[in-house]
Amino acid sequence: MTILKRLAVFAIGLILALSLAACSDEKKEGPAEEMGKKIDQTMDQAQETAKDIQKDLTGEKGPAEKAGEKIDETMQEMQGKKE
Repeated sequence: MTILKRLAVFAIGLILALSLAACSDEKKEGPAEEMGKKIDQTMDQAQETAKDIQKDLTGEKGPAEKAGEKIDETMQEMQGKKE
């Protein structure tokens, strides 16, 4: 084999090895991506807290609280009919 053929085989092998290494299943995140995810989580939590505060200030009731009140009203009506 001539040197040119050996060099070509080596180059092809190197390219294949690097391409397989680049396509590995491990998805390692860099520090910037990790920090970005933490910022996103913090912003989501802050948004939920802001919504809760707004509901407390405006007196808005959530669907679970409204359903609970309906159940309480129904129970009181049923108890009133039994007596």
